[in-house]
Amino acid sequence: MRTRFGLATAFIVLLCVACAAQCDVEAVFLSQHGRDAIGQRLIAEIDAAADQLLIALYACTDLDLISAVLRAHQRGVDVYVLVDEGPAEWDARQELSPLVDEGVHLAVVSEDAAVQHRFVIIDRETVITGSYDWVGPANALDMDNVVIIECPEIAGQFVAEFTSIANDILGLGWIGLSPLSSGVVDRCQECLARLNQSTRGDFGGCPGVDESLALLLEAYRPYVLGTCSQSGIETLLLGVPGMPYELIAVIGACICGDILQWSPSPPPCGCSPD
Repeated sequence: MRTRFGLATAFIVLLCVACAAQCDVEAVFLSQHGRDAIGQRLIAEIDAAADQLLIALYACTDLDLISAVLRAHQRGVDVYVLVDEGPAEWDARQELSPLVDEGVHLAVVSEDAAVQHRFVIIDRETVITGSYDWVGPANALDMDNVVIIECPEIAGQFVAEFTSIANDILGLGWIGLSPLSSGVVDRCQECLARLNQSTRGDFGGCPGVDESLALLLEAYRPYVLGTCSQSGIETLLLGVPGMPYELIAVIGACICGDILQWSPSPPPCGCSPD
């Protein structure tokens, strides 16, 4: 009951944010629109994807939906899938072998960390989420829903969650999850990954970093950014207790100097450093 209440509250908050941002929101219900309505709508939206699909699911056995995802991959869409290991009687890896065989980025999450999400993000602009499981044609008595939210602001929040699960929690290192503009952003994600893999010994090897600060830098991992930027990394480092502002660029150059250019920048207050 508490989980359902939490999910309902989350949906209400999302819808309020979407309305405030003047986004397009549509709800589809099996009970009102027919047993095939959600599956067919999902297929249509996936077939319209042009750049990227991010999919997080508890289960995925619907062959029509799997085929739609595969078609997207084959026409050049970047596809990333997180799916739960699911019940004991379901072999996720076997069910999704067509995607794996074609080189789709796919991770089956074990019992150590359950994926209860049911969402797909299309081109970082549209989110489809709800109670509907991707497990084939609905039973005549099933009562499920999806909410289709066309809103880059909301999509960005889901992208951040997907990226956090994939790279921060599961450590998959999916660099392609950085914004579609890539380039410097990909290098930023690599730098962030390096910071999260660095030990107190690595931090302690940077000029000016003493043992106590190195311990704090290690303790404050993981460093997480929804949208990666060099200034964002600087802000994260500044949040470490006792961090001298002048050492931020030093640490950045020490850990990531071969992939990003670091130079002293004005302190947040806009004044000159002493």
